[in-house]
Parts: sequence; structure tokens; C-alpha cells
Amino acid sequence: MTPLRQSFHLGTDLITRCPDAQIRFVVARGVRRAGTAPGPVGNPLAAGCREVSARFGVPVRAFDPKYLDGVVTIRFAGEGDRNDGRGEYGSPGVTEIGEPVYACDRTVLTYLQDPGVEETARITADAVDAILALERIPGSPASAAPGTVSGATLLEAQWYLADLVRPYADEVLLAVIEAETPATRLAASEPGLSLGRR
Repeated sequence: MTPLRQSFHLGTDLITRCPDAQIRFVVARGVRRAGTAPGPVGNPLAAGCREVSARFGVPVRAFDPKYLDGVVTIRFAGEGDRNDGRGEYGSPGVTEIGEPVYACDRTVLTYLQDPGVEETARITADAVDAILALERIPGSPASAAPGTVSGATLLEAQWYLADLVRPYADEVLLAVIEAETPATRLAASEPGLSLGRR
């Protein structure tokens, strides 16, 4: 299986202002179609994102890596950033300076939203791989006021989502980025990312 080449990075400005920020990833490789494994009909990855978001109160994003053309940075939007419609809801939009975003270079892929709303526009029935991201960004619109979910809750949500996804994928990987480890390369050959049983 060809390794995923995409890298994710927690932006320096976001780490500086939110040192407790953390993004946990569940990577599904070799996604099987609904109906080939037990579980919900339709898009099982989107259903899993919605269930985890509702159950744990954390935002969950879903990306199809074939549409990502570089390092994805989770940071605060700056002047010159643009939403060209490749991400959230598949339509262009206005990006306000200072709002937390996922971006490739100056292109905004999606915004950090309220809990219970996940980015699924990029995951379709023909997706072969999927990158699912669970967020803990204190002070962002996506965080539970006045604070945010605990790191332990985010870890539990990551494992729960991995268990939901496992019947629909040939391989499931885990990764995390935070202040201590501000970047990760989502590749199957990288040591430490392979998901074992608890």
C-alpha cells in the first residue's frame, strides 16, 4: 500500500496563543464501501464522525488525502488567505483574519466550527483513504465554552472513532500533533503510527 505523503502541522501562531491545542488523527487506509461490513448504510466515515462529535462534544474533520496538495497547517487565518471552495461545503467563502483554519499555503480548506458539525464535504463514496481529525483548540469557536474537552476525553474519542472505522478499512493508523510534537507525517511506514488493540 502506498504511504500517505501528506503532513499536518500545528501552526506556530496557534501554539503560541493556545499551548494546550491538540489534534488527534484517525487515518483509514483502503476504505471499503458501505454494505461490505456491518454498520450504518450510506457513508460510514461521515456517520462515525457525527457519532463521535455528538457523543464526546468534539469537532471532527474528514479529509480525502487525494485532494491535499501539500502540508496542511492548523493556524489562525491571515491576510491573503482565501477559500477557493475545495473544502467546507464545496463553495468559496470569506475568511476573516484571526479565525482558526485548516489551510494549504494560503488556501483555506475548512474552518474550526462548533461541536457537532464536521467537515465531510471532502469524503465521498469513492474515497480510498480518509484522514479524520479530532480537535482540542482552547479559545476557538469550536471549543466548549468556557474551556475545552480534556486531553483524556480527546484520546478516548480518538480510540472510539478508530473502533467505528476499523470494519470499513484495511488499515487504521493513529497520530497526534500538539505543542510537544507540532507536526506529523501521515505515512503507514512511519514507526509509532500503526494502531494496535487496547
